[in-house]
Formats: sequence, C-alpha cells, structure tokens
Amino acid sequence: MSPVLLFRIKPLKENMIISLETYADFPGIGSMPVEDGFRVTKTGSERLTSTPREIIRSH
Repeated sequence: MSPVLLFRIKPLKENMIISLETYADFPGIGSMPVEDGFRVTKTGSERLTSTPREIIRSH
C-alpha cells in the first residue's frame, strides 16, 4: 500500500513536497509547533528542513 495524504487519499509521488507538523509539549511551560518539510524520493524521502532537531533549553 502506498503512503497517502489524509483527507484527499492521494498517493504520494516522486518529487512531491510534503510538510509534517506536530506539537512538542513541555509540561508547565507550554507547547510549540514543530514542522519538517520533505521531498518524496523514489526510495523514501529527503528532509528539506535544516533546523536541528535537538531541543535546547534557554533557561
């Protein structure tokens, strides 16, 4: 079964660009959106977002 886009049920094709968004929850502090962009490749995906995935605490 091919990956699909929700609500459209459309198969992903090579060179399509997709965005995956979720929220990181920090109890007692709040939450923030986390989004990554990907290009669909013949064998999987290529992450386009260059932002580091590590969480850095500022206080």
